[in-house]
Amino acid sequence: MDHNVGPICLDELAVYDQTGGRADAAIVFLHGSGDDGPKVRDHFEQMLEEMQDEISAYTHVKIYFPTAPKNHLTLRDQVTTSWFDGIRNGRKLEDVKVNYEEANAAAAYVVSIIDEIEASGIPRNRIFIGGISQGGMLAQYVAYVKTRGLAGVCAMASIYPFTQAVILPPPHPKCLILYGAKDPIIPLQGVRLSQLFLKMGKVRFVLKVLPDSSHDLDEHFVKHMLEHVDKELRR
Repeated sequence: MDHNVGPICLDELAVYDQTGGRADAAIVFLHGSGDDGPKVRDHFEQMLEEMQDEISAYTHVKIYFPTAPKNHLTLRDQVTTSWFDGIRNGRKLEDVKVNYEEANAAAAYVVSIIDEIEASGIPRNRIFIGGISQGGMLAQYVAYVKTRGLAGVCAMASIYPFTQAVILPPPHPKCLILYGAKDPIIPLQGVRLSQLFLKMGKVRFVLKVLPDSSHDLDEHFVKHMLEHVDKELRR
């Protein structure tokens, strides 16, 4: 899939829409490496149906699920859907090797989606961005380096690896960082380490550790994200 930025057609994206044409807020949700938008949309739909009594207040929010292009991912040594290639090569905060060319192309693609959602009638300050694993990393990059005016950010099971990028001056949308206590891939120490960089950029964030979650998208992640959306929309 080629993500050279051109005209974006929102109808071509995987979408979860229970708004009946009455959407007044939106979420752009970015999947992790090896996944794709339609698959994550279907998983969301299944979870949201099971949580129907708890999420009835969110019927005005439309959720978009873009798909990453196929890139070589060093961690897996394979070509797979991936927003960018990157690997930690040391213990220091700045010891992260990121393919910024791929990350910038992916970010430009996501920003173009946000622009189109805004053009469709949903104000930018009612558009959220979220993601899990690598998608959560890119969500932060988009919100704090590549665009302004979003309503909020939710990063699940992820760190902030873009230590060579310059975070835009405040104000910033608030970031909800969700971490599963059973995560076998990203240690909590790594999450706290990356938070130092967000602090230096004056990004406001809240970290919530979910005791029953791991690295995979589950109903606990989704519920906390939707609560964050509701809280920020009421501000």
